[in-house]
Amino acid sequence: MISTISRRYSLDEYRAIAEKAEGRSEYRDGKIVPIPGGTLKHSRISENILTYFTSVFRDTQFEPINSDLRLWIPEHRREVYPDVMVFDGEPQLNAERLDEVLQQFSGK
Repeated sequence: MISTISRRYSLDEYRAIAEKAEGRSEYRDGKIVPIPGGTLKHSRISENILTYFTSVFRDTQFEPINSDLRLWIPEHRREVYPDVMVFDGEPQLNAERLDEVLQQFSGK
């Protein structure tokens, strides 16, 4: 039986790799997982959802954001690129990174 050893990366190692990579990947508790390219249908659906949320949340404190921004979920040690995120107020940057926000939940 052949066993494989999968390397685990620190969050800092992942970020350094992600900054230089041509494609996107997500961080899952030490593992770097490539994200496949999107399809035209998927892109249209994501755009429609973002447009809808932008319309619904106009004149409120809620701000819809597209998938260009990475989300750090500390509880699960994951960094992901959601298709759409909605923030209640100003998004909180993760350690002053401009490309990454922290998961936030309001007590409301």
